[in-house]
Amino acid sequence: MKKIYSIFMFGTLLLIFMFTQQISAQQTFVHPGIPFTQSDLNQLKVNITQEPWLSAYNTFKNNSRSQLSYTPATPQATVSRAPNLNNTQWKSDMIAIHNLTFMYVFTGNSTYAQKTYSISG
Repeated sequence: MKKIYSIFMFGTLLLIFMFTQQISAQQTFVHPGIPFTQSDLNQLKVNITQEPWLSAYNTFKNNSRSQLSYTPATPQATVSRAPNLNNTQWKSDMIAIHNLTFMYVFTGNSTYAQKTYSISG
């Protein structure tokens, strides 16, 4: 009985694996949380020296969470929204990761990427 069950489970897992491989081969995954394509980012980099992009970039660049000097909050074991438990600090760090990532994209300066990694790491 144990051998039949093992063969059945192996066969089921094999079928699931083959089915998921076939589906993944047919579809290209598009992440729903990433609003910018590489083409969008390239266009922003081209336009960044012209108004109104230049003013927006300067405002973004001067934001404290876009600075290499940004100091992240102390890591917390628990973060929650209701009740607000360390949520404000966590959101600030997530915004900094977002901003520093874009600064890396815009400038090509790998120090921004390293700072992002150090905050998230």
